[in-house]
Amino acid sequence: MVLKKKDGSLILVNIAADKKIDFKALESFVDGRLSLASKEGVLKATRCESGSVPPFGKLFGLPTFLDSSVLENAFVNFNIGLLTQSVRISREDLVRLMEPTIVKFSK
Repeated sequence: MVLKKKDGSLILVNIAADKKIDFKALESFVDGRLSLASKEGVLKATRCESGSVPPFGKLFGLPTFLDSSVLENAFVNFNIGLLTQSVRISREDLVRLMEPTIVKFSK
C-alpha cells in the first residue's frame, strides 16, 4: 500500500492480506502522521493502479516497510503492476530484493 506522510512524501508498506495496518504503530516508525495515498497519487508515483503496486519501493524511489508477519510464510504472493497478474516468491528472495525496513505494524 502506498501511504502519504504529513509532509506529502510517500512510502510503500507491505502487509499480509489477512492483516490490517496499525497506523499508530507504523507512525511511530516513520515519525509522523500517515494516510492512504489517493488513487491519483499512487498512479503518479508508481504508474500502477491502486492494488497492483509491486512491493519493491526502490523501483519508485519510495522508502519501503515490510510488516514482520509477512515473514511467517515460506512464500509470498503479490501483484506485479497489474490487478490480474501476480508472482510467488520465497520470503528470503523477497527481503533480498526489497531491502525493506522490517517492523511490526499489523493487527
